[in-house]
Amino acid sequence: MKKKLYSATAVLTMLLTLFTFLPTTAFADGDVTVNGVSVNKGDIVTYEYYVGGVEDSVAGAGCYIKYDTSCLEYVDGSIGFDIFNNAMHNIMADEGTIYFSAVNAYGYDLSKERLVVTVSFRVLDTAKGSITVKNEFDEFFTLENEDTDLTEDQYTDREVTTVNTYQENTAPFLGTDADEMAEYMTSDSFKLEDLFNGVPNENVPESERSNVSIPSIPEDETDSASSGNTILVIIIVVFCLAAVGAAVFVVLKRKKK
Repeated sequence: MKKKLYSATAVLTMLLTLFTFLPTTAFADGDVTVNGVSVNKGDIVTYEYYVGGVEDSVAGAGCYIKYDTSCLEYVDGSIGFDIFNNAMHNIMADEGTIYFSAVNAYGYDLSKERLVVTVSFRVLDTAKGSITVKNEFDEFFTLENEDTDLTEDQYTDREVTTVNTYQENTAPFLGTDADEMAEYMTSDSFKLEDLFNGVPNENVPESERSNVSIPSIPEDETDSASSGNTILVIIIVVFCLAAVGAAVFVVLKRKKK
């Protein structure tokens, strides 16, 4: 009887010892979470932000995505946009901030839930505790009322955080930051056609859509004809640059307010 009792006690002691060590071994990385989701160091975390329920057409928005650089590292090329398919973004990795803005004269339809932005981060070895990735609106206004930002009760939003589901995103040219855009437009590799990538798009009504043809300069034409075509190309370039500049100006002007 005593032997059986000793045997049962020994087994119980072993089980208690095993369960005591489990939290600090097999589940050690479970102490690190991103937006409440358990992660391991080295994992890639993908953050998605959705918005819907806006009654009027959205004219534009400016957003900040904040993250902790001591725990997370931005994955190059991971940022992507859906409804804001002409968004411009700027990665300020040292500050742990990603800023993006989008404006559209025809408005964005956010009456139903749509993906606004997706971005991925790598979990660093220094990561610990509860980590937060958060998107915040710096401005969010409609075509009907461009002077007043939408309040939280005028739209619904939802965040989705997943682990190791990363897929590379190819943002359109207009999705690069302003400095890169200016550098590209003044480079030898600049092509006028690139300004029309993705245009027309879903944010432009069918009645306003048209195929954009880029005039070429025939080599065998007279100087006067070539000159006329050159002027036409310059006019189109100036128009495109003015349109892009106007969009950026509107957003920056509203930011200053």
